[in-house]
Amino acid sequence: MKFISGITFAVLLSGTTAVHAQVNAADSVMTHAKGNKLSLGGYGEAAYSRNFYSDNGNRYTTPGLYKKDPSHGRFDIPHAVIYLGYDFGKGWSVGSEIEFEHGGSGSAIEYEADEAIEFEHETEKGGEVELEQFWLQKSFSKAFNIRAGHIV
Repeated sequence: MKFISGITFAVLLSGTTAVHAQVNAADSVMTHAKGNKLSLGGYGEAAYSRNFYSDNGNRYTTPGLYKKDPSHGRFDIPHAVIYLGYDFGKGWSVGSEIEFEHGGSGSAIEYEADEAIEFEHETEKGGEVELEQFWLQKSFSKAFNIRAGHIV
């Protein structure tokens, strides 16, 4: 039972660490401006995979022709975030976080070899673009700020 409790604690701790890292990253865009009014930041990840099969519908009838098909590669951007901040002066600033998942949008063509190689165009592969955070902040001092907006 102690082992399961330890795993649960580790999962909860890692989840809160990720949330704090996201908030700290968004705040760092605003604090690292150092004289510039506009600040920009972000992070992301990209994944490339090489599959050992072909998407061509004829691969079942003549597999030898598609063994070395160059279209086996797949590229995806699972997660990318852009932070934008602007300091208006006199303590007023605005910040935002825009999140792109799986490239933002897209579609996929599905090949059905069982149905005489039927082509179906579907939007199941599409990603998301979200405005995760947007806030307006008034800073009175380093110890006291008021922030209003959409903060996830």
